[in-house]
Amino acid sequence: MKRKLLRLLSVFMAMLLLCTTGAPALHAASPAEVPAAVSTQAEADASSKWMAPLHHLHWPTSTEDFGEMLKRILCDYVDLVLDLLLRIILYFLPDVGWPELSDYQPTQFYPGDATFLDAPAEGAQWSLGYAKASLLTGNELDGKHYHAGGLSFPAEPATKILDDQAVRVVCLSDGSGRGVKAFVSLDGYGISLTDVRKIRARLASFAQENGINAINVSAVHQHSCIDTLGLGGDPLRMLVGNALITEYQWNLPIYNGKNTAFMENLFQVTADAVKQAYAAMEPGALYVSYTDVSEYMRDKREPEVFDPNLTRLRFCPEDGGRETWIVNGAIHPTTFGTKSTEISSDYPYYMEQTVNQKAGANLIFFQGAELGITAQRQLTDSEGNTALENAKAFGARLGEILCGIDAAEETELSPLLNLRIREITIPVDNQILVLAAKGQAVNNIAVKTGEGVEIVTEIGYLELGSTLCAVTIPGEVAPELIYGGCLPASQAWSGEDWPYAPLTQSVPDRRMLVFGLTNDQAGYILPDNDVRSIISGVNEEVVSMGKRSGSTLITQMQALIDSIG
Repeated sequence: MKRKLLRLLSVFMAMLLLCTTGAPALHAASPAEVPAAVSTQAEADASSKWMAPLHHLHWPTSTEDFGEMLKRILCDYVDLVLDLLLRIILYFLPDVGWPELSDYQPTQFYPGDATFLDAPAEGAQWSLGYAKASLLTGNELDGKHYHAGGLSFPAEPATKILDDQAVRVVCLSDGSGRGVKAFVSLDGYGISLTDVRKIRARLASFAQENGINAINVSAVHQHSCIDTLGLGGDPLRMLVGNALITEYQWNLPIYNGKNTAFMENLFQVTADAVKQAYAAMEPGALYVSYTDVSEYMRDKREPEVFDPNLTRLRFCPEDGGRETWIVNGAIHPTTFGTKSTEISSDYPYYMEQTVNQKAGANLIFFQGAELGITAQRQLTDSEGNTALENAKAFGARLGEILCGIDAAEETELSPLLNLRIREITIPVDNQILVLAAKGQAVNNIAVKTGEGVEIVTEIGYLELGSTLCAVTIPGEVAPELIYGGCLPASQAWSGEDWPYAPLTQSVPDRRMLVFGLTNDQAGYILPDNDVRSIISGVNEEVVSMGKRSGSTLITQMQALIDSIG
């Protein structure tokens, strides 16, 4: 972690030296230019910010407690200095055309259902279609494709393809006539809303002609796949090079970890897969079951909260044909580590293979609330195994567990499918992410406000039958925001309590699933009261939107659920 931060700081300083040539000096407004009330408020806010770390002061109860108190104060002051440095660098970077929030206009936004049904429509029946296609082009070892999931400087391209990187799609309808919903699952670290909307644009006419009123695109979040987000490239070339290209309008392509040809193929293959899944739709029944796999999971970040289950939605075609299993669970696919240059879809690929072979069924997997949830592999790893062998063993075990679910453990879901999507904005307090976006390492949708930068993203609420619901989250959400158990003031970094109820309490008569990394990859979403220092020994804060992301997401999600009535 410290080594990565040093690399980042080296990049930032290089950017400052290269990009300030000929730039205007920082302008300090004279007292006559600033209204007194505004000037006084700004001074008060600045003073409050620099005094904030002192909230950690208390009468220590032990030597260890005293050391922890000093550590937290020091960490918070280092964060403030880094924040100031980053804001200076951002000042000198060229404008990349982000609109003002008031001028922003959404495109390719699918809101889902205008009306929610309380019971199945007359004559309702489930109908589902499945499709799968490889995203690989055959050119991945040309030295111009990078893996995602880790920052390396200089960036090292992919050196070996171990298995497939694919897209899987289900199109689902309850027969009510309100519209077909498409759910896409991509092997990859993440995908921005900008790129999700490029996929939707290729389906615009098809969706309108065929009554598709929702197209949701999720990432499985493998750290060892070809980069589909942008952070896998060379940081210096991304940030400094892109700044110079933009400033001087050179006729050169913007560079990041995504390969342009690979992404172009991904957009087209995914759009085609949606069409194939729609064409394959057939009537049938849908069953839900839950199986506890907590012994294969661990939460590496306090509090230890997670959904311990793999949830299986099993679609049985009316004519007795091949089943499709929609599986939801929360376990990071990080078997290969951040230093590997071998490309693999990790354990989900081998979970699918096992289900294909043992049950003769299709499988499509959606990540859950997996912020700090990683694989507990003691039961599947063997001494001397390679990372690939460990991924195979872990995936095979989860696949066997899914295949071992007895029909008596299942509940049939009535044909009722409600879905509503809402576009929201989330303020970005973490200037590292602002730098990544302004440096065009990533292409999330950003807008400017009077307070800074906000990310435009999407959230969703889904109901299946009368007993099940799910929320779609545009990133990696802390499970405690959904299920409860946020740290109290005595343990939280801010020294404050988390003031909101768990999201599950909003729908007490339904079991709630989470479809994470859906329609965007906006980073980690943490409870406001436990957003820690980026040098405190944790990793999540470095790629978190900051201290307001958790409360913004939960209040907006609550408002979405309340709007349904």
